[in-house]
Amino acid sequence: MMDQGRKYYFLSRPRRFGKTLLVSTLENFFQCNKELFKDTYIYDNWDWSDEYPVLRIYMNDLLNNSSLNLEKDILGLINDIAKNNNVELSEEKSYMLKFKNLIEELSKLSKTNEIVVLIDEYDAPIINNITNTKLAYENVKYCRIFTMF
Repeated sequence: MMDQGRKYYFLSRPRRFGKTLLVSTLENFFQCNKELFKDTYIYDNWDWSDEYPVLRIYMNDLLNNSSLNLEKDILGLINDIAKNNNVELSEEKSYMLKFKNLIEELSKLSKTNEIVVLIDEYDAPIINNITNTKLAYENVKYCRIFTMF
């Protein structure tokens, strides 16, 4: 994946097929937790000095019973991630601009100027409201924030 030069990857797996485990593995890989990979091929075949800031988002934790709640939770998540990484964000009101600002600021902390964004349960705000078609479609626009940058 790293050598392909692509900006985005969408890794889909069937239900109950280890998506969260895959995201956790990728998170530990990019954070250079080398010892977790002992006795695997990658252990001796990767430059473990290339640590990347990892922005992990678990969408199932976001309140998504209304678009307003989802937007508030996304803003809260962005602010929490910034605070946990000692990053000052602009006073933007838009969650999209704030997310963009977060990515830019986190990339400054990386020696490669790159960060890794891992999103787990990307479709939760939609699937959790599948019987409320209007809300499910409204939540789609809030999920798109993560594909725009």
